[in-house]
Amino acid sequence: MEFDLGITGSKKASSANNFRPQMPSHPGRRALRTKIVILKWSNQNPQAASKNQHLLKSVQKEWVMKKNNYNTRTRDLGKAGNFLLKNALENKYISYLAYGSYLTRWNNFVKFCISYDVKKMEEINQNFVVKYANHLFQKVENDEFKINTAKNYLSAVNVVMDLATLGKWQSVYPKSCDMQKRSFIRTTIPPCLDYVHFMYLVDYLEKCNLNKIACIILLARMFGLRTKESSLLNAHQALSQAYNANRIKISKGTKNGQLRYVPILSQYQIDVLKKVSKIQGKNICIIPAEQNWITWCNNQLKIGREHIKSLGIPKYHDLRATYACLRYSQLTNHPAPVVTRGKTVKRKLDNAARTAIAEELGHHRTEILASYIGGRR
Repeated sequence: MEFDLGITGSKKASSANNFRPQMPSHPGRRALRTKIVILKWSNQNPQAASKNQHLLKSVQKEWVMKKNNYNTRTRDLGKAGNFLLKNALENKYISYLAYGSYLTRWNNFVKFCISYDVKKMEEINQNFVVKYANHLFQKVENDEFKINTAKNYLSAVNVVMDLATLGKWQSVYPKSCDMQKRSFIRTTIPPCLDYVHFMYLVDYLEKCNLNKIACIILLARMFGLRTKESSLLNAHQALSQAYNANRIKISKGTKNGQLRYVPILSQYQIDVLKKVSKIQGKNICIIPAEQNWITWCNNQLKIGREHIKSLGIPKYHDLRATYACLRYSQLTNHPAPVVTRGKTVKRKLDNAARTAIAEELGHHRTEILASYIGGRR
């Protein structure tokens, strides 16, 4: 059998048995690869080299263009993004939580690409991403999205494209798309400032057989813990620390693994630790032994999130804001700025309170407290 490609100097296949590259499965790429093999082999003939050189370059360029989604070995945009994010996760560039968030947001972008008949990452450029950003901003104006959500969706596209291009991607920023500035200042009073009303909600969750979700919101409001910190807390150890040191150590599930301590200021906190310790049983935390963090998030926490929304608590994280507002009142004998519409105590006392609360919440900057207790005039 001869390779009849109309190329000067081509020979029988039997003469090229010493050069057998691994062929890709895709028929179009296989044909191109065959052409490149024959062209390179024929260039060994000096007479054919000059005639085939320009053809070789054009075919090699076509071969590169045939590589789908920056050589992620899939034609599917969604799978390509998943492959890149999994690779980043395995190399510990991103966390499990970031992986799930980025993947969900990337899949939203994939739907947008399909609507514009964009099927490969190589076809995605900055102008197209700007168009996507304007599409997100339109949803913000229609009250379908919050501005923070739109910016997170745009950020996910930049992350995946940066992974695909090995750092050569020029990120598209919200300011280039006329998006509104993100505001970190809390303007709404956090839920469950009233303890009696809060305990009524806890009782309701327990009647719904959501005892562990009740533990999560108790720890969030009474100690200012994040959802992961509450889930991984060993209540037996925490109760012992509360009795012996009058504070509890938070080390698991924290941001960047940073250790911090939360003071014990009332008997209510002790009662919460006793309740959580009882529900925890012989396990090392309230997450069942047969579940991991991802399974716990996708099942119990997800169900609990829907229930607390129906009770007027938008997110678990909002109860950290409740803790911050209550601590501000304790430290200054004055309601939090979000309650008084920006009115605060003297700046020195206000700064001292913000510094203490920031440390208890696991933050290093007092500026971030504006998203918990509000700004000041």
